[in-house]
Amino acid sequence: MNRDQFECKFKQYRVLHEAAAGGAVGEPARARGGPRCHSPQVIALGRRGFSVLVDGLPLFVAFQDHPAFASASADDLRQVQRPYPNRLFWPKLDIRLSIDALRSLERRGPASADGWSAALPA
Repeated sequence: MNRDQFECKFKQYRVLHEAAAGGAVGEPARARGGPRCHSPQVIALGRRGFSVLVDGLPLFVAFQDHPAFASASADDLRQVQRPYPNRLFWPKLDIRLSIDALRSLERRGPASADGWSAALPA
């Protein structure tokens, strides 16, 4: 874990601790002056799913595990936001995912290694 990742995790912990102590629950961390972690970014798209870069680490989102993404356009997938430290949000698709849930699915193993295309053009 590098210094930036450590600082981001520390800020996330502080925001969660403050919320538990009576902070504005349900309000995005950024609005409360919380962590400014790296913005998520879709970096690759394939037949089996796509990869999102979160805090410098790629997370694979399999269409098999999240079928709502299967019919989405590449432009809709690129419109990912991070309103909370542990949440990803696609406003055009109205889909919210937990970053921890994606990480636990990755530990289980990707749906398939084949089906990747080249990285998405900028």
